[in-house]
This record gives sequence, C-alpha cells and structure tokens, in this order.
Amino acid sequence: MRVASLFSGSGERANGVRAIAFVVAAFVLGWVKPACAESPEEVYGDRNANNSVYLEGLGPGLVYTLNYDRVLGDDFSLRAGFGLVLGEEKSASGEKSIKPLILSIPVMLNYIGGGSRWSMLEVGAGLVLLHVGARVSYIYVQKRDDAETSPVAAGLIGYRYQPPNGGFMFRAGVTALVGRYGFLPLWPYASVGWAF
Repeated sequence: MRVASLFSGSGERANGVRAIAFVVAAFVLGWVKPACAESPEEVYGDRNANNSVYLEGLGPGLVYTLNYDRVLGDDFSLRAGFGLVLGEEKSASGEKSIKPLILSIPVMLNYIGGGSRWSMLEVGAGLVLLHVGARVSYIYVQKRDDAETSPVAAGLIGYRYQPPNGGFMFRAGVTALVGRYGFLPLWPYASVGWAF
C-alpha cells in the first residue's frame, strides 16, 4: 500500500490517518520553539501562567466551545467549557422561535507532560453534558422527536503549545466520545487562545 493512498479518499480510515498525521506534525513542529529558547530555565523553569482561555473547534464539544483551563501542579490541568449552537425551530402551528440545537459543557482533567514547558503531550478524560434539540442530526447525534440531555464520556490525546510565562497557546489532537449516541472515534479538535 502506498502512503499517498492512505491520505486520499474520503473514507473513515483516510480521515483517521489524516487526523493522526496532523497531531504528529504539530507535536514535532512544537519542539522548534523550545530548542530556540534563550536558557534552560525558560524551557524547564517554573510555570507562571497557570490559566488559559481558548476557543476550540470540534473536539469534545462537537461543534465549538469557549474554555477556561487551569494548570494544577506541574503535570495536570482542569478544563471547563461551554458551547452553544442556536437555530430556528418551527412549531406545529407554524410559529418560529430560536432554540438551542446543540448545547455542550465539557469538563475534563488533562495530563500535560511528556515534553518541555512550552510543547507537550496532552492526554485527557472527562464528561460532556450534551443537550440536543428536537429533530437535530449532526455527525454523532441521530435525529430524535424530542430534545434530550445526557452525559457523554470523552477522552483526548494531542499536542499542546503553551508558553510557561503566558501568551499565545495552541492545542490540536483527536477526541473519542462514547455515550447514549454511540461511539465516535478520532474526532479532531484544534484550539487557539491565550495563557496568563
């Protein structure tokens, strides 16, 4: 099998290979900044910026989420987010109203080790409270007649770039979701934000 054939096509296997290749490339490229740092203390010293706020596309929140993340100690972080997709819904009488189509609240504990203070491996697990409106169908969610709310277990693995003294941060990787709606493996995510 040629390498080019793994990246071509639109099947689930090709999407999974592309997602894994993206995470590996981001992780390898992330080592460039620490290698160019001015001193070992800058790379391996204490972390002064333990808070971050970032916007995440896809991932545990399914569509997008705004997140707050707090680094706990040297190797862990706790993250909570909020995502909301609004849409127009027609009642049986023909009246239109704005309703939440998808509401997601991810809460996750992440291990952020396996690298320097700038560039690191991120492995996390947690729960996502997922509310899905009536008659909504999206990737992981099948269409139902009534709105419902249920917890979904989430796990992730990826790359995290976060300067120890604050500034621009970046995350990318893949998420797996399992819950009432079934199993969704290799769901990608990417985040940009600010550490402070």
